[in-house]
Amino acid sequence: MDADFLSINCCANSNTTDENSIHWITDFSWFPDPTNCHQINRPVEHHRSYSARGFPISDSGKQCYNLPTFPGEDYLVRGSFVHLDSLSPSSFDVLIGVTKIGSVELPNDVVVEGVFRADREYTNFCLLKGDEGDPYISQLELRPLGDGSQYLDGYGSDDTVLKLISRVNLDNGTSGLDIRYPDDQDDRIWTPPDPATAASYKAVSAPSDILNPTAAAADVPFKVLQTALQDPEKLVLPTANLNNFDNLNHSYAIFLHFLEPDSSVGAGQRVFDVLVNGKNEKAGFDIRAGGGSYRRLVLNVTVRWGLNLTLVKVPNAFRFGPICSAYEIFEVLPKIEGTRKEDVDVMLTVRKELLLENNGSEVLESWSGDPCLPVPWKAITCSLVNGSTAVAGESESDLTSDLFWGLEVGLKPPQLQIDGDRESPSCGC
Repeated sequence: MDADFLSINCCANSNTTDENSIHWITDFSWFPDPTNCHQINRPVEHHRSYSARGFPISDSGKQCYNLPTFPGEDYLVRGSFVHLDSLSPSSFDVLIGVTKIGSVELPNDVVVEGVFRADREYTNFCLLKGDEGDPYISQLELRPLGDGSQYLDGYGSDDTVLKLISRVNLDNGTSGLDIRYPDDQDDRIWTPPDPATAASYKAVSAPSDILNPTAAAADVPFKVLQTALQDPEKLVLPTANLNNFDNLNHSYAIFLHFLEPDSSVGAGQRVFDVLVNGKNEKAGFDIRAGGGSYRRLVLNVTVRWGLNLTLVKVPNAFRFGPICSAYEIFEVLPKIEGTRKEDVDVMLTVRKELLLENNGSEVLESWSGDPCLPVPWKAITCSLVNGSTAVAGESESDLTSDLFWGLEVGLKPPQLQIDGDRESPSCGC
C-alpha cells in the first residue's frame, strides 16, 4: 500500500500493520488524554481498532483532527464510527474543513467518506456536536488519490467536495462482505450487491486474459471489473437511500464501470441506454466503441428525491443485453469557504502560546479546527470582512487587541510576536 496513506486507530495502545500492509498509528499525538477512550467489544468488518475516542463537548462546539495535506492534491478521507454500548445516545455532524459530508446517530455503525482537493498544508476533519450526546470516532483514514483519479474533474474542483453515497462491486452477492483490494491505489472499500439484486440477474466473470491496455489503465482494480451482472433486456441497479427529506434539488455524480467479459462481442453488438429516474442520460452506450474492453461513464444529475438507475437494451437492434461491473455514486457539495487563512494561522499560533501558560484550560482545549465556522471558538468573536469570515473585527489591529481584551476567561496572556506588520497581542483577561 501507498506509504503516504495516513491510517489512524483512535485510542489504540500501539501502532500496527495489517494484512494489506497498511500501517495504522494511534491518535495520541492529536489527543494525548486517554480519559475518554472506550473499548469495542465485538468484531467489526474492515476495522482494525478495538477502541474509540469520545469527545465530551459542552454546549455547541467541535473537535478536529488536523491532517497533513499538500495544496492542489486530491484526497479521499474516511471516518468510521462504531456504536458502543458504553456511550449514551448521540448525534453529530462530520465535516471536511467546514463543509458537512455526513451525520452520525447512535446506535448505528456508520462510515462517512468524502473526496476533496486540499487548499492548505493541513485539512481539518471535524466532529460537530449535535442535539444530544457527544461525538466519537474509531478510525480515520486519509488517502492521496493517484494521478489517474478523475473524481473531481469538471466540477470546479477547488470549490467542490464529493460525499460518497454508495460504491458497489457487482458480483453474485454470495460473499456478503465489503472488500479492500491490495492493488487498489486509492484503498476504496467495495460493497457487494444485495442478494436479492444479484439473484435477479446473471452473474458473469471475465477471464484474466481479457485484460487489455484500456482495462489495465482503469483506475479501479481488475478484480472489481472482472465480475459483473447482466440481463438480456434490462438491468436495474440498486442505489442507497439518499435521505433527501428537504424537498430541495441535490446534485450527484455517478461513475459507472464496464468491462466486456466476452472477447467475441465486438463493437455494435452490446448497445444499451442508461436511464436515471426514467430519463435517458446516455443513449446507445457501447462498451466496445473505443476499441477496448473497458469504458467508464460519468453522469451528472440533479434530483429532488431518489435515484433509479437502469440500463436498457436498445430494442430490436442489437444482440446482447446490458452489463455492468461496478458503480459509485457521490453527492456533489459546494465547498464552504472557511475563515480567512491569515486569521486561522494567527489563532493557531496564539492557541499554542496560550497553552504554554495555561496548560489544562478547558477553553483552549475546546479550540479546534476553524476558529469561526460553523460555530466560533469559545470567547472568540467573528465577523464578515469584505465577504470573508474573519476573527474579531474588521482590521488586523482588531485581531491583536479586541480579540484578547474580549476573552474574559481568566487566561494568562501569550508572549509572542505575530509576523509581519502585526503587533504583539496583549490580553486584559
